Amino acid sequence: MLNIDWRKWFDRMQPQTLQIATMLLYLNGFFALMSVVDKNDYLGYLRDRYWFGFAVGLAVVGLHVFGGLLMANDRKLGYKFGVTAAFSPFVLRYWALSDLADRMGGQL
Repeated sequence: MLNIDWRKWFDRMQPQTLQIATMLLYLNGFFALMSVVDKNDYLGYLRDRYWFGFAVGLAVVGLHVFGGLLMANDRKLGYKFGVTAAFSPFVLRYWALSDLADRMGGQL
């Protein structure tokens, strides 16, 4: 994490697509944080169901925030974090729904 400006959360010199992607990562990170705190969404379900669910939720929020921060600072790791953060809702929803289906006896 050398040469990262921790005050640079947005880069106006990037192409418009990357600027929008950075903003959406921060926005989705906020909603993921609200989902971890709330018990009604899939991250809240995983938090209640498993002892490590809160850590998984915080990892998802961290992926969003650090992905946007590293993208704004032109680090390639930020793009990898961003792609992982973008696919995390699909993976976690599948995990939560398959667990819920198993608990209900295969009926969902």
